[in-house]
Amino acid sequence: MLAVIAAPLAGFPRRRFLLVGDSDEADPEIYAEIARAHPTQVVGIRIRDVSGEGADAPRYAQSFAGLPATLWQVFAAAPEMRAAVPVPGGP
Repeated sequence: MLAVIAAPLAGFPRRRFLLVGDSDEADPEIYAEIARAHPTQVVGIRIRDVSGEGADAPRYAQSFAGLPATLWQVFAAAPEMRAAVPVPGGP
């Protein structure tokens, strides 16, 4: 999955991306790795908590260690999801 997500980022280096996934598999870990590799392109990571771990689970602290806390969010329902970080010069 990492290569599948990394391909569009490499192909469109001037675009910005909001990564949205869930906690069921490895989305948090993969998205964190992508954000570290492409820090100017990833404007946000949103993870829907389907496992019931909660946003303060050690898994998220480990996955997102070193990334700005404002970059990522774990949420239970869509209305809780923060808006993406605005991109300068973007629509």
